[in-house]
Amino acid sequence: MARQACCGGVVRGVGAAAAGLRRLALCSGSFVGTRDVKYLILLGVIVVVVWFWRNKKTASREPAPPRPPAEPPNAAEMRPCQHCGLHMPAADMVQGPAGLYCSTEHRQLAER
Repeated sequence: MARQACCGGVVRGVGAAAAGLRRLALCSGSFVGTRDVKYLILLGVIVVVVWFWRNKKTASREPAPPRPPAEPPNAAEMRPCQHCGLHMPAADMVQGPAGLYCSTEHRQLAER
């Protein structure tokens, strides 16, 4: 059975054969692909309902109290060198007569 073209065979520059392959409706009142659209609308409604339900569920919960900032586990006390002012971990510095130094050279320079 041949189907009679009701729209002149062209839909916005797309030939009738290409429109048929893409399951596009060629004219008003055409029911090509309406079953697929029904499932697409049903899927959209389900997504919107789930989205509203999840937003309502998260809005009803009390917000968690903010956590105090945790100190890094390997935090070392940083001290400045008495000679050059470079900050280093206190455990890596050299003890001198006037304080802590970044190297033995700076300690010797301070002793002069």
